[in-house]
Amino acid sequence: MPFNWMPAMILPNGRLKLPPAVPTSSYSVLTKYAYSQITIVATTAEVRLLFEETLIARHPRDWERE
Repeated sequence: MPFNWMPAMILPNGRLKLPPAVPTSSYSVLTKYAYSQITIVATTAEVRLLFEETLIARHPRDWERE
């Protein structure tokens, strides 16, 4: 399954500050990761958010919103 990955920053409210290349869907994590640098791993089925090498959130892709 093809995938893309890219860095992202977590805002104080737990929402991601996404790079311009990322579609407009909104993803979030626990606020304890605020201001952390994370990695987004996106496949056609889901988006996984990793802090260092730990999975901290998983969201199904919503193609109707992208």
